[in-house]
Amino acid sequence: MRHRVYWLSVIIAYWLCGLWLLFRISPISVDGSGPTPTWYWESPTVRPPAPTLFEYEQNRSVRLQFLYPYWGATSIVTICACLIVPGLVRWWRPRRSRLFLASAATTLGLLLLAAAISDIGNVLRLWRGPSVYAGVSYFWPFFKFAGPMSLLAGIAARIRNSMESPGPGAESS
Repeated sequence: MRHRVYWLSVIIAYWLCGLWLLFRISPISVDGSGPTPTWYWESPTVRPPAPTLFEYEQNRSVRLQFLYPYWGATSIVTICACLIVPGLVRWWRPRRSRLFLASAATTLGLLLLAAAISDIGNVLRLWRGPSVYAGVSYFWPFFKFAGPMSLLAGIAARIRNSMESPGPGAESS
């Protein structure tokens, strides 16, 4: 029970950290003509929201249109780091001294794969969204997000492992 509560709180904290970091790196910009999403996925037939500042401030459903892509991206990252990576790392069974590195590197690899899938969707015109592999200037904001999130996944793995392993002086059976 203790591990479930811990892992649920880690997932929630990880998701909130990812959301905060994504907003810091790619905030919703507001200029003279109204708010503009800087992080947005859209279908080829639908444009990003373009309300006036008054509409944005007064209408909750308009603000939600700006938030959905942030929630979606953060959820994808959280699923990779908190659900897929622990399973892979458990399967690989790295030594305890390499658990942090294995978790962080695997998370980074999965995030690079997710970015590649997103870019392929852009090229195939399945959707329009942020590009990562279009150039160095596109990769840097992605790395400013993926780097800390990968390190955070490594820290979470080390803490989880220390909670699961018996402490010093514990009897082993």
